[in-house]
Amino acid sequence: LLLVTFREREDQVDYARLSSVLRRVVVVDHDERRRRDPEAPRAVWESRSRAMTAAIQEAATQYQPDLLQVEYTHMAAYRDAWPQIPAVLVEHDVTFSLHQQLASGEFDRWRRFESRWLKSYDAVAVMSEEEKGKAVAAGASPERTWVVPNGVDTERFQPAAEQAAGDPEILYVGSFRHLPNMVGFEYLCREILPRLRRRLPGVRLRVVAGPGYQKYWRGFSGGRALDAGPEARVEGFVEDLAPLYRRAWAVVAPLR
Repeated sequence: LLLVTFREREDQVDYARLSSVLRRVVVVDHDERRRRDPEAPRAVWESRSRAMTAAIQEAATQYQPDLLQVEYTHMAAYRDAWPQIPAVLVEHDVTFSLHQQLASGEFDRWRRFESRWLKSYDAVAVMSEEEKGKAVAAGASPERTWVVPNGVDTERFQPAAEQAAGDPEILYVGSFRHLPNMVGFEYLCREILPRLRRRLPGVRLRVVAGPGYQKYWRGFSGGRALDAGPEARVEGFVEDLAPLYRRAWAVVAPLR
């Protein structure tokens, strides 16, 4: 297994640990100046990188892999970096569907982009039967679109035998880079927590919002300060989530 990946300014990655399970890790700094493209979704043109294309080509030339696996819809155009081998696209969500639900101005751009690239892959992996239907309707091959559900390592992620002392803590994990997670966070703070705190005044909230979460929140909220109320803690990158899950009184996923 060979990994070619972007590194961003906020990233904190244990590359030695990655290298213990991968033949090679190729890191590309995500600092290239990008040109706005009104025809493409923002996440797509922000991820364009000549350095990434060159890194994929160099690694493929040296190691001659059997398969190219591309993670995330906005990275789909990197299929062209090495078209000589079969490729699979892993769609963690069918992105145009999200923007359709949100009545977002990005919907048409995502639909055009996704429809084009779904046809270009030898296989597509999605997370549910519903997502498969959407991907196939947009152009993916029904015979080569596979449902690979999200899973969890139930040996590693175990609740603690006893709850930690002190006030109960609610955990919400959702990178603010992903728009639905910010919508869910706003809903949690506005609709759910005030009711809960009336019944459990000491309840705490811990949010793992991913790298650069302040930047994404400002863009989403029109510059409003991020305020989760009293007894709340918002964190960026957390390398190991298992201890947070283990001591949480409850884990919430307030997606709309």
